[in-house]
Amino acid sequence: MTVRRRKHRDNCRKLETKTNPWCSQRGRSNQSGLFDTIILDSSAETTCPSSLNLSRSSSTSSCQPGSPLAKSSPAKQSGKQAPRGLRALEINFQSIYSKREEFWSLVDAVKPDVIYGCETWLKPSMSQAEVFPPGYDLYRVDRKGGHGGVIIGIHNSLNNHQLSLDTEAEFVAAKIINGNQSIIVAALYRPTDNNQVYMDELNRSITHLCASNPGAAIWIAGDANLPDINWENNTIVSHQYKISINQSFLQMLDATGLEQVIDFPTRGDNILDIVITNRPSLVNRCCSLPGLSDHDVVFMDMNVRAFKRKPIRRKILLWKRTDFDSIIQRLKKWAENYTSTYSTSTPVEELAEAMQSELDQVIEEHVPSKLSSTRYSQPWFNSSTKSASRRKARAFKKARRTGRIKDWKRFRHLKKESQKSCRLTYNQYVYDIVCSAPGSSNKKLGALVKSKRCNQMGVAPLKDGGYLHADPKVKANILNKQFTSVFSVDNSSALPELGPRQNPPMSNITVDLNGVIKLLKNLKPHTASGPDGIPAKLLKETAEELAPAVTLLFQASINQGRVPSHWKKACIVPIYKKEADQKLPTTAPSL
Repeated sequence: MTVRRRKHRDNCRKLETKTNPWCSQRGRSNQSGLFDTIILDSSAETTCPSSLNLSRSSSTSSCQPGSPLAKSSPAKQSGKQAPRGLRALEINFQSIYSKREEFWSLVDAVKPDVIYGCETWLKPSMSQAEVFPPGYDLYRVDRKGGHGGVIIGIHNSLNNHQLSLDTEAEFVAAKIINGNQSIIVAALYRPTDNNQVYMDELNRSITHLCASNPGAAIWIAGDANLPDINWENNTIVSHQYKISINQSFLQMLDATGLEQVIDFPTRGDNILDIVITNRPSLVNRCCSLPGLSDHDVVFMDMNVRAFKRKPIRRKILLWKRTDFDSIIQRLKKWAENYTSTYSTSTPVEELAEAMQSELDQVIEEHVPSKLSSTRYSQPWFNSSTKSASRRKARAFKKARRTGRIKDWKRFRHLKKESQKSCRLTYNQYVYDIVCSAPGSSNKKLGALVKSKRCNQMGVAPLKDGGYLHADPKVKANILNKQFTSVFSVDNSSALPELGPRQNPPMSNITVDLNGVIKLLKNLKPHTASGPDGIPAKLLKETAEELAPAVTLLFQASINQGRVPSHWKKACIVPIYKKEADQKLPTTAPSL
């Protein structure tokens, strides 16, 4: 290529970059938000969209600029968007409980997939739902004294489980299962002391984690309190802590092939919070956000694709908009036809299937419904708290850019205002729920109290054969083995001979119509449906119309000595009791 042609090509690219901002930064739009991220798009083209004639005769021609820069809406991108990578936050809380409102607003704005937390200051008696928003699987290690502590929150759309670590250090790890390659995430914390024994234990734990998961992408984050290290060249430049502490950590990084990727200060002028990984090239963006304590929050956008389960949209029946008169008329005619067509000699399975089919059709045709939303946002997070968070974020960016004392003072003021706004808004939301109209059934209060008492931890690692098992399939097999061991197997071939009957035979049982009506009317309308999906609300509201058909079904079941097959199904869920997490239950599961 001649010099003239290269010059012409460069001029065209410069013109295109000026006229079309989408070409200057791949995957970025000209619209920005509070916590916008960069998603690399491999399909983005940086060449001039118009065909170029590079001959000598047309060397003075210019490249066509294409669409105008200012438009009412940006041009729609062709093709499907590339899937978003994982987003992560590393936060030094210094008491997550006292900053929970601001933390919830941050999660609501960023929507991270992984949250690394240190200095949580939690106690074992505090449930995780008190401090963490719903939608995350949580794994934590608390310090006995109440300070320190680490936590990992992984969005429940990711298939993950906790890894068993035999360590005394404040270090917790979990595995995100992603096809053939797994992703290991871990949170660490090193106290501000010169304890070489603790440092050796932490290094040993990280080394063991890397050795036991070869080939996995490892992302470890937390507050290491190592300001003496210059991370640009991995050298020790000061002596606030023992040289041996810094050297041992650097030697561990060399041995495991991990690299520290944060290159900006996270507290004052020091890099105390670190992110170490064996995939540093997959970091799309790593920047700081306004912190919840005297440490900045580290935001990281990783070019890592992980399989995410689609959330199940639950069907919600809208009973307030239901026309029960039409339902009653329909079921009355159906019950008359049902009792005239079938008898107590009809097989129970056929009777149950006919009733199930009719009730399903009634619900489908006469009961309005909607699907639950897959999105979740804090109900108290209103426009005023969002505006306060945006002002704080803008002030933080300006203070980091200028470094002036005046700008930092303004940021600290807006940070206090944002914290105050979040707390007042949340407290007002709780106050409105507690102080609702007297005498009315306050379901929101019960749901709020119940949600704060839950631990979002799933099934903890189980001990079997002297070993702890964290793999989901292994845990499922262990629970299945334990549950089946507490049931007896019927052996009808070895029934004992009882001899002649000593008592008079029992008279036939007759199911009374009025008794069935009473039972149906006494059902609690807000109880959850069973595996058959028939809501108690429908049975209660149509008790008198359904009673003849239900009476026939009950009578046939008693006379034939059989029950419908779907009546034998139940939803079994292992519920954590007050015993140790790893201890298997010694009784049958609750249904």
